[in-house]
Amino acid sequence: MNIRFLSGTPPPRCTFTVANWDDIGDHLESWNTYNHPLTAHPSGIESSSEHFHDSDWLGINWQQAHDGSRYNGYHVIPALEADYNRTDPVRPFINVESGYEGVYDDSRHNDSDFIVYNAWSILLNGSCGYGYGAAGIWNFFESSLGYPESQQGYDHLNSPDWHEAIDFEGSSMVTHVYDFFTSKDWYDFVPHRDWLVVDGSPSPLPNADYKTPPHCSARPGEEYVIFIPQGNDGKTIEILNLQNNRYKAKWFNPRTGEYSNIENPPDNVAEWTIPSRPVADEHWVAYLKKGNPADLNDDGWVDSLDLGLFMEDWLERDAFIDFDEPDPAHLVAHYKLDDESVLDSAGSNNGTIVGNPTWVAGAPDGLNPTGALDFPDGTHYVDCGDNASLDITGDRSVATWFRLDGWDHMWGGLVTKGDNAVGNYNLLGSHYNSGYGGSDDGIAFQVYGQSNPDDGSQFVVRGEINVTDGQWHHAVGTYEHNTGSGKGLLSIYVDGALDREYVTRGGTTPTNNESLQINGKSANYFTTCSVDDVRIYDYALSDSEIRYLAGEIIYVPLESPANLYDDEPMGSKKVNLADFAILASEWLENTN
Repeated sequence: MNIRFLSGTPPPRCTFTVANWDDIGDHLESWNTYNHPLTAHPSGIESSSEHFHDSDWLGINWQQAHDGSRYNGYHVIPALEADYNRTDPVRPFINVESGYEGVYDDSRHNDSDFIVYNAWSILLNGSCGYGYGAAGIWNFFESSLGYPESQQGYDHLNSPDWHEAIDFEGSSMVTHVYDFFTSKDWYDFVPHRDWLVVDGSPSPLPNADYKTPPHCSARPGEEYVIFIPQGNDGKTIEILNLQNNRYKAKWFNPRTGEYSNIENPPDNVAEWTIPSRPVADEHWVAYLKKGNPADLNDDGWVDSLDLGLFMEDWLERDAFIDFDEPDPAHLVAHYKLDDESVLDSAGSNNGTIVGNPTWVAGAPDGLNPTGALDFPDGTHYVDCGDNASLDITGDRSVATWFRLDGWDHMWGGLVTKGDNAVGNYNLLGSHYNSGYGGSDDGIAFQVYGQSNPDDGSQFVVRGEINVTDGQWHHAVGTYEHNTGSGKGLLSIYVDGALDREYVTRGGTTPTNNESLQINGKSANYFTTCSVDDVRIYDYALSDSEIRYLAGEIIYVPLESPANLYDDEPMGSKKVNLADFAILASEWLENTN
């Protein structure tokens, strides 16, 4: 039960005194027959403990500590520690309001990465819970009804409709947090940031120079959870006080909810250096649990039950995924941009150069000295016309190589079929409309739907991966108009790997009379960039076909717990006699 304060939040935003609110709390508590924990919604960036911690009616502290700017809210962790260390009385606390996904359009607390960071850092620092919020959900916004007068003047009125906001990426990632902690005795974990060492020094509180240090919570000697946020690439992170036990170690991906094995877990040591994360500069969780690696079923013994599990994975192995060449019969247009040519090698949609772009070495290796076009600004582009073959209404894919240092304008265009037009499809920068998640440094794919851009039928997927680093990258945007149950799917791929997906309302799209353009067509849809090898397909490319275009080979590790011996080279790892020898050496070992 939450005292929301009808006249506003508690002091200092209203004329009521703390004593006045205590009277209200005491009265509510006198009628609290079922002993629901009472709390108070605090004012701004603080906790109910600041005014009411000693009040008899208070059952649990409510925190509203959030980052005022993305990863810059250095007060959040100290606020958590302050409530955790309050005694006489000891009260649980929950950070209920720590930033909303999609609220702002200026890189403040607005994307799924930030939601993941909030949830994990808050829960590992003693909070009993985490409150997820999102634009369009908190205000139950419906564009057809407009904004109520009470919300006029807010700076986040670019909210999507609530029925679109429920598909925000961060909401699904919060379920992974819930599943992770509820599968463990989370209430016995103790915050221990002091047990982490980063580059030889104790892990600090977040600060201007180091915004996202790692966090740790543990059941000492039994289980350890270490959250390593973005911003720790290249840093050496150690965990202390392992009490010389043997541990199983796994990576937990907070974006997907999947576990994977960590090679060479700590074995009878007090300190351990955490290996490099599976993917650099992404959020990861390292999870350690006391036990013998050969105890495959976690029952405390290495015995015949483990042997049975071992045999189930016998000869399982790692692999490099092959790729497939896309179907040339469905290649609508292909601009190789080799040898100073903008001809369409797949059909008759030949391009015309407008302005004076420069021919430069092509992607990705630069072996062709005139194999790409460099566009200095929006007055230089390639006009590929509006042939009927380019008016795709169903599934489609747009692919290109590109290189840039930053997006000059909101949604700077790489390959566009229409500006703000019905029926367009555009592969462009994602420096706009962060309500769709993703990163301002990523790349987006946009499709306009059934009738007009203002009816909510704009479909956009914004990527997470930074592509503004001056290096060549390969991007593919795909649209599947019918994935079942009236839904569609937009996907964006970078360098052969899936970056992000966005579930849409699906359906075919109308056509337009706009030209296909390389490097956009208007003042808002261009950027300073180099472009190579542009392709348009009239179907959604598969993962393996996209890897073919990007020239990427994907490695699939061997995830079996029976992979006890892991010194084989990549591509040759297998559950075999080398692993059985380790299991046999641990036979009948009791790990309890």
